[in-house]
Amino acid sequence: MAGNTVNVSVSNRVLRVDNDSYPLRNITRTQLREIQPNRFKPVKSFLGGIVALLIIFLITTNISDSFGGWVLIIGFILLMIGLVKGLRAPVLHQLIIETSSSSDTAVVSSDGAQVHQLSGLINNAIENPQAEFQIEVKNVHIGDKITQYGAGSTGKIATERE
Repeated sequence: MAGNTVNVSVSNRVLRVDNDSYPLRNITRTQLREIQPNRFKPVKSFLGGIVALLIIFLITTNISDSFGGWVLIIGFILLMIGLVKGLRAPVLHQLIIETSSSSDTAVVSSDGAQVHQLSGLINNAIENPQAEFQIEVKNVHIGDKITQYGAGSTGKIATERE
């Protein structure tokens, strides 16, 4: 999951999320969602890796006992790192902006308090015509970006994973 900082601001009755602009009069609501990480997937990968590691260990011990031992130790350490990293994946908080025509995910962040605060600021700006703010949010990019609006459709844009 790659991350970047997104500038979110309201001025002149327009919500700006980086390069996207939403006139406040067109926003029908904001919605918060939690994205729970799949905790079963890293455990499944770990168990599959153990089976594969044992098979590789049995094959490499025929070549050299010490080489097979090193393969087992290094492989186990790598599998443990993957398991711990997968189990420690944070819950992500998603801010969805619903307009009169569509719903768009504006921000996805691991900081739930900041996303909740941002939702409150946007709702306040909708109700209060004089309200203005600017905030930076660490945004987490998950998945591919798909743009399918009109003649400028780019289809699926796959990004590199970090």
